[in-house]
Amino acid sequence: MRPKECDIILGSDCFFEILRSGKIVGSKNEPIAQRTMFGWVVAGKLNVQNKEPNELYSHFLSTENDLKTDSLLQRFWETEELSVKKQFLSDEELFCEDHFQSILNIMIKCSFLSQSARLFDPLGFLTPCTVSIKIFYQQLWLLKLDWDSPLPDTLATKWKIFQKEFEQVCSTHIPKWIHTASQQVTLHGFVMRSELAYASVIYAVQPQADGNTKVTLLVAKSRVAPLKPVSIPRLELNGALLLARLYATCKNIFKEYDVHLYAWTDSQVVLSWLSSHPRNWKPYIANRTSEILDLVPADSWRYVPTKMNPADIASRGLSPKELPRCGLWWEGPQWLSCGMDSWPKQPKRDDQTSLVTRERKRTAFSFPVYRATTSKQLMGDLPAHRVTPSRPFSACGVDYAGPINVLRYRGRGARTTKGYIALFLIDYTKCIQNEANTKKIQKR
Repeated sequence: MRPKECDIILGSDCFFEILRSGKIVGSKNEPIAQRTMFGWVVAGKLNVQNKEPNELYSHFLSTENDLKTDSLLQRFWETEELSVKKQFLSDEELFCEDHFQSILNIMIKCSFLSQSARLFDPLGFLTPCTVSIKIFYQQLWLLKLDWDSPLPDTLATKWKIFQKEFEQVCSTHIPKWIHTASQQVTLHGFVMRSELAYASVIYAVQPQADGNTKVTLLVAKSRVAPLKPVSIPRLELNGALLLARLYATCKNIFKEYDVHLYAWTDSQVVLSWLSSHPRNWKPYIANRTSEILDLVPADSWRYVPTKMNPADIASRGLSPKELPRCGLWWEGPQWLSCGMDSWPKQPKRDDQTSLVTRERKRTAFSFPVYRATTSKQLMGDLPAHRVTPSRPFSACGVDYAGPINVLRYRGRGARTTKGYIALFLIDYTKCIQNEANTKKIQKR
């Protein structure tokens, strides 16, 4: 079969638009029939004897329905025009296109939430970065913007820089294998707070067969500080509660292992709360310390300096470009792989420091006004009739009290009248004589 002239040539830009569902495949080295909007298109090798060295294959078109010739020609011309016809836009469409291009780079509240929700980090390995998104969202919420309102320039610039730097995190290698031949696993949990958020992180420490110790980042979690102002020690207590709940989840995973937890914090106030009975504190602190002690015993809590606390990175946030190189976050402090002798100790109370503090406290309020002595009042001599024995009522003072309501007689319907009380105060003995009187004595 020799090739014939082409009736129509389809470009690659409209080829897939004419295809329809439906395909007939024969045996090997036989043509394939593909259904299109014009009918069935057959393509492939033809089993013809005495083929020439340079073989050419024909592609022909057959329709399912009996269409008129003018209708077929109209379809052919329409298909041909698809690749050469220029699409002219109206004035309204041009205006919409220009408006879309102008607002394409504008960051709005809805698009920010859509982009930030794509980040999936269930184990919290990227907590130093995700806490920045949470803080960013809280700041955005305080502005009370609508869903379609554009972000302020400062916040929009920060978010674009964060997105650009976050691409470097995708190439970070995170080791997740924590299985070991030893049945002993020690979990070290760290908690830290800042003014904007608080976080907790847990590391798994496992002894290896070669004598080394393997430290693996297990899980981490963070939360932003509430909108209502809360003191720093209470934020630290909320972080300790977050760590205790996180440990309860990890403990269920390591059911077959001998697991022990060491909880680390740099807040000595929280350590003092946990070392005492919860009933000694107010309800806010008592409720949280009670739940913490139910999950983590009091003897598991220890002190760690802020510089050695990896949770400090998660509470303050870290730039995405700095996270892959942060060894304190991925491997924890260096003393985790050492013995207990190298662990940080809680600072002892210095007697010299307490004496200096006490001395400063005493001298801080030593103003002259507080050192002034009060003058003693000079008492005058009493009159002679106050100290000379005499008969009653020979020297006395008289006063009236009232008016008071006095019943004229007893019984139902009794009327009342005004009455007064005459007071006689004897000067020498200070005795008082009271007498009733129905008349008021006028002073002259």
